[in-house]
Amino acid sequence: MDRRRGMRWALAVGLLSVAGSGCNLFTPKATRAIMDKPRAVPIAVAATSEHETRLGFHTRLVDQPAGSAYLNAGLWIDAIDPLTHEQTTLLALNGLRLAVFTGPPPAELERLAKSEATVLSPMMRSGVVGKPRVIPVNGPIEKCTVGAVSTFNAEAKPTVYELAECGLSVTATALPDDKLKVRDEFQIQHGARLPWLRPTSDGSGFARTDQRAAEAYPALAFEVILGRSDLLVMGASDDPAEKLGQAFFFSQQSDRIRQRVLLLQVGTLDRPGDPQSAKSKSSAAQTGRGLVFAGK
Repeated sequence: MDRRRGMRWALAVGLLSVAGSGCNLFTPKATRAIMDKPRAVPIAVAATSEHETRLGFHTRLVDQPAGSAYLNAGLWIDAIDPLTHEQTTLLALNGLRLAVFTGPPPAELERLAKSEATVLSPMMRSGVVGKPRVIPVNGPIEKCTVGAVSTFNAEAKPTVYELAECGLSVTATALPDDKLKVRDEFQIQHGARLPWLRPTSDGSGFARTDQRAAEAYPALAFEVILGRSDLLVMGASDDPAEKLGQAFFFSQQSDRIRQRVLLLQVGTLDRPGDPQSAKSKSSAAQTGRGLVFAGK
């Protein structure tokens, strides 16, 4: 309970201390936001076969002092909650919340997301339709306590994880009208790598691999429908202490606690029947020229 009180105290102190352009990754240049002094965004490439449709996942974290009035309140005012009331409530019980912006992002969010002083890990990752892609969010964390609940009436049983790394597993499937159904699941890897025996590909025996233990939270997985210009924002609720919200979206640096939100946009890199697609199976970097928030 002392740690929970400490977390709430830090958030309260942060609150007391706190006195537009387009949002499109994949549209033609005429409708993209005009960015001053564009800088390169790192590309993380995933291997694909000739018949798989490639995806681009553009992510970054906005970083502020814990208790930021904007990350706790202002950011969510004009956003759309894409989930049912039950899903939103269950995520809140786990210290989490999310929203979608379907038009230009708020000016303050754009300012924070374009500033080198407040943005972390801007990345363009490639993936494949129908296959999960893990997006790192926070970690490694030396030690954290998480009490997750999967139903409304369940009682949280806090678990301590050491050397924890928090990530979001994202799987996108194609829908009509150039939209994607995006499924997201929270995951935590933790502890040291341990030897595991797994069957070989031909089934003739077992091979040893070293991997870390992992916790997944399928009951908290959610699905949203996103167009190319839509921005998914994920962060902590008002009461994240010793919950997934704290593990994923708070970081302690020396004597300071930082709070973050994750920004995610996703779209296909190949269009059916597009003759240019076959020429650029390994050129996901070409899309970087049109990324929202790509400039300073």
